[in-house]
Amino acid sequence: MNGNSGTYSAAAVGTSQPPSLGAEDYRRMLQQIALSRRENSRTEIPSPRNVSSFRLSRSDQTLEDAFSRLNVDSDDYLHHYHHHHQPSYWSFDAEFQSPTSQNGGNGWAVWSDTNGFERLTSDPYLLNGINEQSLVINSSPLMTPTYTNSNESSSNFFGNDTVCRNLENNERHQRVQENLNFVPVERLRGKIAYLAKDQNGCRILQNTMEGLTNAREIEMIFVEVIGHVCDLMLDPFGNYVVQKLVELCNEEQRTQIIAMLTRTNFLLVSICLDMHGTRVVQKLLEHVTSKLQVALFMQAMSPYAVPFSKSPNGQHVIQYCLRHFSDEDNAHLLNEVADNCIEVATDKSGCCVLQQCVENSHGHVRDRLVDEIIEMAILLSEDRYGNYVVQYILGMKSPEMTTRLFIQLRSSFMSLSLGKYGSNVVEKCLRECDEFQASKIIKELLRNPNAPMLLTDPYGNYVIQSSLSVSKGEVRRELLNLVDRYAQTMRSNLYGRKILAWLERRNIQLRSDIGCCFLFNFFSGELVEDFGVEKQHEVELGDPKLYRSVGS
Repeated sequence: MNGNSGTYSAAAVGTSQPPSLGAEDYRRMLQQIALSRRENSRTEIPSPRNVSSFRLSRSDQTLEDAFSRLNVDSDDYLHHYHHHHQPSYWSFDAEFQSPTSQNGGNGWAVWSDTNGFERLTSDPYLLNGINEQSLVINSSPLMTPTYTNSNESSSNFFGNDTVCRNLENNERHQRVQENLNFVPVERLRGKIAYLAKDQNGCRILQNTMEGLTNAREIEMIFVEVIGHVCDLMLDPFGNYVVQKLVELCNEEQRTQIIAMLTRTNFLLVSICLDMHGTRVVQKLLEHVTSKLQVALFMQAMSPYAVPFSKSPNGQHVIQYCLRHFSDEDNAHLLNEVADNCIEVATDKSGCCVLQQCVENSHGHVRDRLVDEIIEMAILLSEDRYGNYVVQYILGMKSPEMTTRLFIQLRSSFMSLSLGKYGSNVVEKCLRECDEFQASKIIKELLRNPNAPMLLTDPYGNYVIQSSLSVSKGEVRRELLNLVDRYAQTMRSNLYGRKILAWLERRNIQLRSDIGCCFLFNFFSGELVEDFGVEKQHEVELGDPKLYRSVGS
């Protein structure tokens, strides 16, 4: 207030904290404004109690002019109010208590962000004589003002379009957050489950629980959470509170959480398949400390190993069990996967789980898994995801498993080589099998009437390149003869040129390239042969020491 002029300036209204007005002062203010309005327009003086019908139009009258007509200096209460009574801001001690007015009603807060009232005030005097609820905001349990409908609060005595258009001010939010970072557990009593599902409340709880060692306080939090633990596990914010609680709980409390989680099959499945729930379950499994807890969980989870394996979220629960629990604990789970090997192996997530099952199992259970995979090797090799499982078995470099797979795939290498996924399995076989088995695979391809198709096939050309890499002696000569016969066709084909480029990079020249000579270089000084010529003439190509003729 300007003491000399007895008026409020616009700047003062925007920066100072307004006093809370009594009912009589409020009526007087409304009448003064109405009288000043009447001088400019012949309108009926509105009833001061019917606030909702009183709307100031946008005129050239300024806020300063309106206050200057009030003659507020004459009112000792208004002039000296600020010196005798501070606005009742909410305090740290009452952060979760709803303020009540002197007349028994709930406390209400009024502020206008567009008029500079940036601080929340709560004063019971504001309720006296005011029936228009659009001008007031009920305090929430978190002391965060609730939003009002802009259509219902489109009028107020300052001439704004909206009384409470934006209640979440960044500065205020930061101030409240700093005040509530560390709240004693006692003050959160009765509201923990509610706060856990709120973004800010979740952070407050996590900060409060950080480093908490008092068993009584942990028990207080646990008692309020356990009844809602499954619901909180699925909540975007509540799951973090449950994870933090799991770290603080003792063995008995964790057992109660597992019992709540596994009390119904549907509940366990829905939580483990949820993106938030799976994190809590994994955190819970990290802290299991007794055989009872493991047995309780595995007994409930194992029958659903297949849907868990095929879920992007549930697979993490399965893989954790495989890596950290014993074969005895996982026996039922592994048998369930083996019974549904094809269904699991041909799934995007399932193929990864099946590989983990083989890697982390031993003895009879592992043998059963491998037997199921090898038995269905042809079908899996042609599948988008199943081929990775077959390649994994080959990559284990077990001669016994590799031989069994070779026998299972024999007579199917040609059809697999022309397939997008099967060709990967054939290449893996060529690299992992021994020399005898690799030569058998190549001969099977060369004896097939459709062998020339491999030279220009989008996938078969890679099988030819791998065959050239691992072959030796007579088998290699047969391969190069095949390439030489169809070299002209290959030069006009995208995939055929890939094979020719592979040969060129290794300084291997075809007969069609050098006339009567057909060179190939093993980089180890093996041989250079001339087909149809008894003695090899000297050929200068790179270092002569790398080559020797058949007759020398």
